[in-house]
Amino acid sequence: MSGSKERPKERAEPSAKPPLFAKDDFVNHSPKPNYEYTPEGIKADVENKCKIIREWAKENGFVEGEDFVVIADITAVESDETIAPHELKSFAVIFHENIYDKFKDFVLSKEYRSKRAKHLGAESSPKLDYSWAGRFLVGWDGVPFDTASVLSFGNKEGEKFDVRQLQNVRAATHHGLFKDFFRERVGHEFPDINALNALLARMAREGLGAYKGALAKLEDMRNKRTIPDDGYGLIDSLMHKVMILEDALSGDALDELYDVIVGPMPPKMRHYADLTYNIDDMKGELDRVTEITGVQFSDRIRVDKLFDEVFHEKFDPRLMEELCADFREWLKISASLE
Repeated sequence: MSGSKERPKERAEPSAKPPLFAKDDFVNHSPKPNYEYTPEGIKADVENKCKIIREWAKENGFVEGEDFVVIADITAVESDETIAPHELKSFAVIFHENIYDKFKDFVLSKEYRSKRAKHLGAESSPKLDYSWAGRFLVGWDGVPFDTASVLSFGNKEGEKFDVRQLQNVRAATHHGLFKDFFRERVGHEFPDINALNALLARMAREGLGAYKGALAKLEDMRNKRTIPDDGYGLIDSLMHKVMILEDALSGDALDELYDVIVGPMPPKMRHYADLTYNIDDMKGELDRVTEITGVQFSDRIRVDKLFDEVFHEKFDPRLMEELCADFREWLKISASLE
């Protein structure tokens, strides 16, 4: 599951002392200027989204536990130790593959926006952030949430679904097909897992200290209350990168996606997806960290430039977002022709 996008709206100089923000400010995810993401606010927003999704599903004859599953608490599936900080700030909705696109259409519909606007007291304009298999995160509309399409939920017919049965859920990543799709559209082979692990090992040896130093500076600034409590989303982002680079010291930071995954995606596969399918989410983050902390990151140690290193030329990470969205449509068209 993809991580959430947290990009600051306004530039803040490190010497400036901006007014204190609400705790866990989900930058760019709330249309309401003063919407406070306190623990209570987060809980209320998640409950509202879950209610809207369940009502729509019931109206369309979809049965929870058979056609879809709502996971309001990610930690019910994974332990805190295996979840990157940014992944804790979203919940998840899983739909059977044959109705996943109907759910996507609903999230982008006037009906959904209208129901959300009543809760927010402001206009709702959700946007989709695409990832592997064309699955998407719903953001820019309060607390972001991840979605996934699955082949089966793992429970027997007539059996009530239990969250523990997520260990048996089967999901197609279509990873092999996407690599072919990528080669045809981009003209390069999709980055090889061995090459990525080797590059990350080098980046860890040469640059882990810079990442940890920048993280320490941001945390110190937060403690001194010179930046918002959430560190503009950059603290969680750096913690995620440090987690990956610490694994990389052993040369084994990432695991490649299987074409079919059974149960929750393992952490190293999620990190693989973050640095390939979701690389667009990291665009500009390290530049922002440098602006605030003064810590420099050379291209040789920038995890957001892995594709540049593999291809030996500049790669626009925004292309991955477009490719993932286009791939979802390609899968939809291909299925209709079978």
